[in-house]
Amino acid sequence: MFLAQPDAARDDPLFVQIADGVRYGIGSGHMGPGDRLPTAVDAANSWGVNHHTVRRAYGALADEGLITVLPRVGARVRWQHQTAANSPMPLSGFLDAMLHHAERAYGLDPDDLADLIRTRRRKTRQNGVVVVMECTADQAAHHGEELGHAFGMDTVAFCLDGHTEPPEGPILGTYFHLSEIAARWPHRLGDVVIVAVEPSAEIVDSIRQQDGSIPDVVLHETNGIRAGLMADQLRHMPALGGTRIFIELSDTVGPETDQRENIAHLYAPKNWAQLSWSARGRARHDELPFQITPLEIKRLAPLLDQLN
Repeated sequence: MFLAQPDAARDDPLFVQIADGVRYGIGSGHMGPGDRLPTAVDAANSWGVNHHTVRRAYGALADEGLITVLPRVGARVRWQHQTAANSPMPLSGFLDAMLHHAERAYGLDPDDLADLIRTRRRKTRQNGVVVVMECTADQAAHHGEELGHAFGMDTVAFCLDGHTEPPEGPILGTYFHLSEIAARWPHRLGDVVIVAVEPSAEIVDSIRQQDGSIPDVVLHETNGIRAGLMADQLRHMPALGGTRIFIELSDTVGPETDQRENIAHLYAPKNWAQLSWSARGRARHDELPFQITPLEIKRLAPLLDQLN
């Protein structure tokens, strides 16, 4: 692994060491566009650092355009490594790198890889492209990743903050936004599949304290109805049973004077997207991640086939 163990004895901060390791990996060509980095939680556990330290490093790299960071999907290399002549990688080099990565990461020989590419293209032609609609581009991209893993289909992320109409094709939307979709594009309702989402269980590990206890939660949202639904979902998670959940209707970070150890601040995706990277790096402040429920994944295939 190109990322060296961060050393607290060094003068430069841990997040700078982590970011420098990623820069070296990209600049040296050891990592290319699309390669995954460890998730913040996995990296923090592996290196014995706080996951906010990793997030801060990834945030700095994202600001530089070197990586992209998607909730629940993780961080991926964005920057295209270039040759010494500062020209794009030639096609032969791209093919060699792709074949090498396919064999190293997935055990695929060239014939296996070619068969998978042909199969994927057939699925794309048969099923078309599904438009995944959400309140943030990152959340839409995450649900698109879920569909890609489950069905091998191509998706287009569409953010509700935009002013244009969604592209042609089936639309997947979450029940949080049904009323907004109906109000803005009533003529497209025949294309829409509404699915249920739920908080991802990974949030429990994210907010768990060092002694294993779960703190009280302040849930930040801008919409009271959505906030109530989210709070109810959190209360029904077995690991959060008995946890007190308070709702804060705002899009701002909790006050600097809030130093209570037993409070975790969770932000709805749209609220989280409005925060600066420095605000996201504060201790005990996290995005509330959502996933399509397993039951919804099971019922989606026939519904999407009908729309196509």
